[in-house]
Amino acid sequence: MEQTEDKQLEQIYRETFPIVAGLVKKMGGDLSTAKDIFHDALIIYLERSRLNTLHIRTSPQNYILGIARILWKRKFNDELKYAVLDDTDYE
Repeated sequence: MEQTEDKQLEQIYRETFPIVAGLVKKMGGDLSTAKDIFHDALIIYLERSRLNTLHIRTSPQNYILGIARILWKRKFNDELKYAVLDDTDYE
């Protein structure tokens, strides 16, 4: 059974990571950020799945994409809070 789970996880990874990377790039992020966000989203998905607290009405791919979108928005908003304003921005 573990081998089946590994194959499913590999399939989710192959199908979902490129989409998350494209989403992050479209919103101004880079590949490194996309990897971090995807891995965090995947961990959340796996933890909830293994604890049987995962109640989704969509595919795992869409669930992970939703989590990634939320994580990106949080990261983006946190970075905006600490953005340094330069005097040249107002000239």
